[in-house]
Amino acid sequence: MKSLCINVLLQNTANVTTTTIADFRAYVMTAIPNAKLTWCPDNVFMFPGNKNAENSLIASYLALGDELAIGQGFPAVDYPTLGEFEDQVDEWIASATTRFARTTTVACAWHYPASYIAYLVSKGIKIANGTVWSQTGVDRFQGEGTKLFPYYPSTTNAAVP
Repeated sequence: MKSLCINVLLQNTANVTTTTIADFRAYVMTAIPNAKLTWCPDNVFMFPGNKNAENSLIASYLALGDELAIGQGFPAVDYPTLGEFEDQVDEWIASATTRFARTTTVACAWHYPASYIAYLVSKGIKIANGTVWSQTGVDRFQGEGTKLFPYYPSTTNAAVP
């Protein structure tokens, strides 16, 4: 194996600090020296004045060859119309360019509707789509039959069997 790409979602919690970010990257690089990390900061990281120390550290990793992704979580819920989603993506890209002097190359979320994926692709962004364990009682999706429930057949989410 020449390299391993790992997407790292950074959420605005007290546990995401320069220490935890540096420790995680050091651990990965010790285990897999040629790993390439894709940093996916959530929207809070992109607001001016937020997470400045953490963002400076991420910028130093980007300078070493890591990549930058839009980390969105649940865009179909947070931005229920395509227009709202497009506005958010455009704002995120502009903020990332200002904050990191870097073009966003990847977008990561638990689920993207097809129209959202088409918009990201039109912006030249690669898609990393994933799903999670049962969402029952965990967040804004409420159990079997919802688009993120990984054990329920779905025609709208390719990551679900």
